[in-house]
Amino acid sequence: MNRDRIRREIQANPWLTGVLVLAAVLLYFGIWRIAPYQMIPDEVAATTQPLTIAREPYGMTEFKKGGNLHIWLLALAYVVVMLPVGAYWFATGQIQAVLDEANRVSQYTDGGQWAEANQQLLETYHLLVRTGRLVSATAGLLTVLGVALLARRLGGKPAGVIAGTTLSVSLGFVLTAKYATEDVVVACFAVWTFLLLVWHHDTGEDRYLLYGAAATGLAISTKATAGVLVFVVAILAFRRYEPAELLSADAIRDLVRYPVAAIATYVATTPSLLVHPGRYVDEIARYFTVKSGGATFYAANEPGWIAHLGHLVTALGVPLLALVILATIGVAVLAVTDRVSRFTLYPLGFAVAFFLVDSFTSSTQYNRILLIVPLLAVFVGLVGAWAIDAERPREFHTVARAALAIVLLLSLFYTASGAMVWSTSRGEATEWLDGNLEDGAEVTVLTKPVYLPAFPETVNVTRASVDPLYDRHTDARKERVLERVRCHETDYLVLSSFHYERYVEDPVISPNRTAFFDSLLAGEEGYRVVAEFGPSDPNLQRDAEANFERALRLEPPSRNTNNPRIIVMEPTVPEGEGANCGD
Repeated sequence: MNRDRIRREIQANPWLTGVLVLAAVLLYFGIWRIAPYQMIPDEVAATTQPLTIAREPYGMTEFKKGGNLHIWLLALAYVVVMLPVGAYWFATGQIQAVLDEANRVSQYTDGGQWAEANQQLLETYHLLVRTGRLVSATAGLLTVLGVALLARRLGGKPAGVIAGTTLSVSLGFVLTAKYATEDVVVACFAVWTFLLLVWHHDTGEDRYLLYGAAATGLAISTKATAGVLVFVVAILAFRRYEPAELLSADAIRDLVRYPVAAIATYVATTPSLLVHPGRYVDEIARYFTVKSGGATFYAANEPGWIAHLGHLVTALGVPLLALVILATIGVAVLAVTDRVSRFTLYPLGFAVAFFLVDSFTSSTQYNRILLIVPLLAVFVGLVGAWAIDAERPREFHTVARAALAIVLLLSLFYTASGAMVWSTSRGEATEWLDGNLEDGAEVTVLTKPVYLPAFPETVNVTRASVDPLYDRHTDARKERVLERVRCHETDYLVLSSFHYERYVEDPVISPNRTAFFDSLLAGEEGYRVVAEFGPSDPNLQRDAEANFERALRLEPPSRNTNNPRIIVMEPTVPEGEGANCGD
């Protein structure tokens, strides 16, 4: 596409251009906030995995999301960024020292290597994380464009503008696009798959259906939860034949092309499937296994559909969620009465089916339901455009325009406020610690670095990963550190809500430790709070009711904004004493 064509498209679509500019500002803002450890475990795992390509056949050793495509996209982006950096190291004679340091820290896993790396290697890793975040944010922008084009195809230009705006002011989508994870990338592939399929539906050209099948394979390779797309492609393929024709040689030859296209793109982008089939089976089984014991943290404490409504209200806010529910019902009526394209029933069926199916899995996680958020924006665009059309009664479309404007403005405030504070609490805590901890101070922490601020090099940090999911230290070590806390053998204790919320949300994991954290936070263990950062109410239970209450206040949740509550405590009891010391 040359400059003249781009200029013509901008002039012909000023509203869509404005939507894309708004989306870009919200999506890209803050993605540079990395140090100290302002990441989430999934992001650490994703950004580290491309670095294993040189050691393993075909690059990947695990199938954390059921496919490898996101990792290959990161690797490609890394190559582009690292070529000039590597050339500089080579020209200045630093290349061997860098490789030796990388080899030294490679013995550490789960992000622990970055706590051990020297400053040069750490800054290089931060550059790679920013690169990965750039990939996700760009995928987010392409998703906004895809949503606008899909809604325009189904309901006209106004529908496209409204749909694109809706997705741009959806807090959960915008904030998730700031992480170097696969969640927004898979949503991007899903939206563009539907765009290819609607072109097939409208034109009757089989090539678009074939492209859609290939795109489905790419979506599944990005994250296995996109597998429901297979049924959409299958329905569109089969509907072209009468039942009596399905067993004919011509029909079979034609129909087999679509699964072949999907499988080909999937295997081509997940080649380690052929190298480690056992690991692949184990990963896919994880999606259908009811979790128990130490892993129940990911299982909802309430019915799955209620949990997902709670996830959606944090992702959208109350006003926009109400509009989405109304639009989802309304778009079905508009589609069956031919007021919008009948193809709308396909993304609608996909969204409803995905919501219901995932509600009955063992792991109703927030980031999974984000896959349907772009489609919900399409429904809002279609119903909104129909409601504000001048053909509606004047009073009706006047009220509809006002209501739509109010909801979108409130959502913009909700999203912008979340984007502004995204990834700030650990940085603020780091600044405070640098300015207030004395040299030689004894600091105790109970979780891994990624949940915490960074500490000055002049203090002594005693750490044990007392964590139900990331259990890297021996029971003996964990008990020694916990005893150190109970007996007040430390100058400071630093806590992170991203850690202790696990025990509060699922007390079954370790009732004794849940009780310990409850009493510690209540001031009953001989400690007082000297500083705290981030939200005062991080919704430790993460239940749907609390999510709704927070969203009603237009208050972005701490987990979405990557802002754990950081608490710095000091003992009020002399060292060696305490009600539970020696227990």
